[in-house]
Amino acid sequence: MDTVKLYEQDAYRKTFSSIVEDSISEKGIFKVALRETAFYPEGGGQPADHGTLGDVKVLDVQERDGIIWHTVSEPLPKGASADGRIDWERRYDYMQNHSGEHVVSGLICRTFGCSNVGFHMGSDVITMDFNTPMTWEQAMEIEGRANRAIEMQIPITASYPTAEELADLDYRSKKELSGRVRILTIEGCDTCACCGTHVRTTAEIRLVKILSLQNYKSGVRITMVSGNRALEDYRRKHDGISAAARLLSAKPEETAQAVERVLEENGRLRYEMAGMRKRIAQLQAQTIPEGTAACFLDEPLAPARGLREIANALGERADNVMVMGENGAYVIKSADSRARALQEALRETFTVQGGGSDQMVQGVIRGESVQIEEAFRAAAERVQR
Repeated sequence: MDTVKLYEQDAYRKTFSSIVEDSISEKGIFKVALRETAFYPEGGGQPADHGTLGDVKVLDVQERDGIIWHTVSEPLPKGASADGRIDWERRYDYMQNHSGEHVVSGLICRTFGCSNVGFHMGSDVITMDFNTPMTWEQAMEIEGRANRAIEMQIPITASYPTAEELADLDYRSKKELSGRVRILTIEGCDTCACCGTHVRTTAEIRLVKILSLQNYKSGVRITMVSGNRALEDYRRKHDGISAAARLLSAKPEETAQAVERVLEENGRLRYEMAGMRKRIAQLQAQTIPEGTAACFLDEPLAPARGLREIANALGERADNVMVMGENGAYVIKSADSRARALQEALRETFTVQGGGSDQMVQGVIRGESVQIEEAFRAAAERVQR
């Protein structure tokens, strides 16, 4: 006999009592089927409920051929009575976000005449895929309309139309359906086949926030949050912007402009520092006798992008040059086209990444500077023979 779905009768039911109809163990995983259950099984893009049956944790819930199986942390005997308790915070979070998704998806599909071809409800965000292009400005217009629908406290209702009624009904569905079809209706926003749990009115969604929009296949992928997730997202971002504003000595609303100024100043300073490092390298090169076999320089604060210029300056006086910079970045320059040979010699002792030509190679090396210098000079001496 099929499991009685208490969550369809009342999505707000947090506790219930039932009888264990069947109990199985599959490779150390315990599953039970109940006569009736308030636990929602994974489906329709909505994750399964968690909670407890007595003192036993419910870890997953799946429906198979009308029977709802609960994966539990410990076995429960067939015929036992079980008191179920839903993890309500988790359930209500998914109810808010699933209902918010229907408002947004319904408005998008009605506005652009497209289809919702993908949907995933994660523990942090919801992603939705649509088979039509869309701009960020259009997405923000949809967001505004969705939040106005929340203000209107529109009832969210579920019904089971007859086959005749269903044939005449204009509704959304992500797949072909047969048998008893549950239709979710949010007047003015959406009419869609859905088996999930939902809040009673749009007011309980509280807030909808679209986080991102990106091109995906022939359409777009939208990431959004609703309800308490949206408020938490706002809190985190507000705290982050406020902290950044304090560091920049700016008002929160002026943080972006302050960051632009800092980036411009940093760019100018990097340019000046690169010029200074190049000049220092030229001065250092003048102290090296022409024809020096090997020259090694460790500049631990020098960025990787500036090492080539330093190596070129030193290479005017030395046959083989190795310059090291920040985070193990290095450049090897060889006037005798032996740069790759020197790199391979270092690989015998150190972890070396990178590549290049016989004249110059670059990458990252892991090891102590003193030991690397010793190995480089020994390798340069060998290749000169």
